[in-house]
Amino acid sequence: MIGPNAIVTDSALVTGSAIVDGSAIVDGSALVTGSARMDELACVDGLARVDGSDAFPLLHGFDGGYYWTAFREADGTPILRFGCERHTLKTWTLAFQRAKLKQHDKSPKQALARVVRTARAFLKGERTKVSS
Repeated sequence: MIGPNAIVTDSALVTGSAIVDGSAIVDGSALVTGSARMDELACVDGLARVDGSDAFPLLHGFDGGYYWTAFREADGTPILRFGCERHTLKTWTLAFQRAKLKQHDKSPKQALARVVRTARAFLKGERTKVSS
């Protein structure tokens, strides 16, 4: 089901019993399927895959004035989107966080650190092998 305010663009797909509602965005070649549920301002793009399973989970929230989303790409690579920045979870080092805060907005320093810790705990590692 795709809600009236949700956006699904490009070659992105929403299939099965997946729900994309609120102002959620599914873009690029992203696939949302199975029992996945996206709402509010969750955003997946690129080669994201979300199916509601442990292999391809989705976590999103709002902290420090910014929406964020943690998910995996089809090859298992963990991704964290915080505000307008989208990078592999491995990229979000302390030095990288400081550089992005300096570039954009210094105020969410503690929130960004909290979100990175949460995403790492939720996605449990830098990469999960995905069988074909």
